[in-house]
Amino acid sequence: MRELDQLLSVVGLDSAAAGGSVTFEGRDPIIASPLPLASMAGVSLMAKAVAAADLWRLRTGEGQDLSVKLGQVL
Repeated sequence: MRELDQLLSVVGLDSAAAGGSVTFEGRDPIIASPLPLASMAGVSLMAKAVAAADLWRLRTGEGQDLSVKLGQVL
């Protein structure tokens, strides 16, 4: 997701830092809103997950497959 890579680039990461797949399940609108609330919440949660997976990969050499279900983030 473009928005995730833009956010991660601020701290010198990208989605590949997880060492595995990064997927989002579902799509906005989850609830009636002019803003993509689920995507906004999902991207921030995934950014934290990618950073944690990058630390895990650096410590163990193992990558992580990450997934966020947008219908459950709100």
